[in-house]
Amino acid sequence: GGSAAAPAQPPHPAAVATPASSGFSWRWPADGVIVGNFVAGETTKQGVDIAGANGQAVRAAADGVVVYSGAGLVGYGELIIVKHNEQWLSAYGHNRKRLVNEGQSVKAG
Repeated sequence: GGSAAAPAQPPHPAAVATPASSGFSWRWPADGVIVGNFVAGETTKQGVDIAGANGQAVRAAADGVVVYSGAGLVGYGELIIVKHNEQWLSAYGHNRKRLVNEGQSVKAG
């Protein structure tokens, strides 16, 4: 799945900075242009929005278990949420289709 089409951009590094407390490396989940940035303390900006090409692959940012796979949360379209540990989740919204199910283990990249 992917978001709205965007112009090509040079590839991102294989791993992004790891928060000191996460205990694992975060992988870049999709190719594309960043159209929304994380802002600490702002509840509506608790992630990075990446505009990718329609149909491009979206990859798990780290190993984990799918805890949500559906379209029931307004504003996210086809949404996948992966639980990486007791503290960290990652969410992947606006997908064309969902290829994983709740309870399924996923690997980074």
